[in-house]
Amino acid sequence: MNIATNLEWSAFFFPDRPVISEGDSVISYVRLNRKANRVATALIDLKVQPGDHIGIYAPNSGDWIAFYFGVLKAGAVPVTLSSQLSKRASSTSWRDSGHPAVWKRLSAPAGTWI
Repeated sequence: MNIATNLEWSAFFFPDRPVISEGDSVISYVRLNRKANRVATALIDLKVQPGDHIGIYAPNSGDWIAFYFGVLKAGAVPVTLSSQLSKRASSTSWRDSGHPAVWKRLSAPAGTWI
């Protein structure tokens, strides 16, 4: 069992209970689980294989959490890349890591969800 299974159970037993508060937006377990499922489906459609390392290059946010769970649900391995690194350091980390895919959140207002 992985942590994504715990999200599914929480969505089943506590669907409307808030799990994330971001700006004026409050996200429930069921909504987070649905978003994670959409991410997982998209990754699988992109031919991401179980065990593939998927980089997450974005500031902490609700979207980051949904993407992290989605990577787990797809059977891949989420690898966080600090969005605080310089362009040179982040490109070196990316090149050396061998990730087949990466998610980067460019910018969005607080509370804006995928």
